[in-house]
Amino acid sequence: MMAGLFATVHAAWNNLIFEGCDMTGEIIREAREGWHAGKIRIPVAEFQRAHR
Repeated sequence: MMAGLFATVHAAWNNLIFEGCDMTGEIIREAREGWHAGKIRIPVAEFQRAHR
């Protein structure tokens, strides 16, 4: 599961870079809330660990 979160966080990060967004605090929100409806059930702390 961690590999999937890692991939999601980095794919979301890539999208934000591509869109020219300010990434402060946006990476995890984008990966968790803007990616797939099923990701919202995963606690923010899991995404934070995957982001490190």
